[in-house]
Amino acid sequence: MIRINLLPYRQMRQQQHRRRLQQLLTAAFSVGVILVLIGIVLQHIQNESQLHRRQLLQIGHQKLDEKIAQQVQLQKQLAQLSLKLAKLDHLHQQRNEAVKLLNELALCVPNTVVLTAIKQDQNHLSLHGNAASHQDIVRMLGKFNETKMLAGAQLRHTAQLGERQSFIITVAKLAEPATP
Repeated sequence: MIRINLLPYRQMRQQQHRRRLQQLLTAAFSVGVILVLIGIVLQHIQNESQLHRRQLLQIGHQKLDEKIAQQVQLQKQLAQLSLKLAKLDHLHQQRNEAVKLLNELALCVPNTVVLTAIKQDQNHLSLHGNAASHQDIVRMLGKFNETKMLAGAQLRHTAQLGERQSFIITVAKLAEPATP
């Protein structure tokens, strides 16, 4: 039998096999490194995108907070203006009330009656004066009870002062309905 020396052929095949294995390992390692780098880049892009969205949300929150603060400020100003308006209406009503009360008294008091003092104690008026006769006092009491602003007129005291009659009358002042 003839012997053939296959040793160099085997060595060449082993070297080719080793080269191919090294090439495959190098390619696999390169692909692995490339995949890791792509993963890192994608993760970085995602992080940047999230940071950008977060910044947009923070800017939006700041704008909303500013608008809310403006609305709160406007509501405070509106409340202050409403209070001022209510105070002004109250003062206007009080100013008109005195004029209306004096006008009502002028309409109720006959020409022969002279009022010497008018005192107000909360919602009651005390009228001091003198009249020509008792009929004038009685007529004045009747007119007080017929008015819209005055009620419950009571004669507290009468006295003769020469030819005239001195009197003290108390009258309850009614709350006037609010005018729009």
